Amino acid sequence: MIQPSKNVFGGDDRMSAASLKPVASSSHSHSLWFLLGFYLLAVASGIRDIRYRPESALDLLVPFSMALFLSLWALADSKKRGRPLLWSVRCWCFLFAVFVVPCYVIWTRGWRGLGLVAANAFAWIILSVVTMAIGGLLIFGPNWPPG
Repeated sequence: MIQPSKNVFGGDDRMSAASLKPVASSSHSHSLWFLLGFYLLAVASGIRDIRYRPESALDLLVPFSMALFLSLWALADSKKRGRPLLWSVRCWCFLFAVFVVPCYVIWTRGWRGLGLVAANAFAWIILSVVTMAIGGLLIFGPNWPPG
């Protein structure tokens, strides 16, 4: 008997009727918690960018937390979809989360995934910049940004 081949994300390459079933909306709680943490990191990044000197622990904490949030979400999402990630992919998922997780979203959701990645990346940047601008004006007044 021929076994279906495994794709890079751990699922088989054959599409079945079972794999096309929509995921129940109650199972999206992992995505809601992820989005909350994801956008809180945008706020933390914006707060950090108000004063770019001296160096801060946030310079390491924000990127590390971002990689952790992205990789944990991808692991939870793949399990909810019934196609857990292969062990060999999991470490790369954390180390290169900024590249691997968007690829995972696009791979599993197609064009809709591309829109989700673009919309959330754009919203993250806007939230971070708005947080920085408002925080800078509140702390330093009209003399901000320095320069």
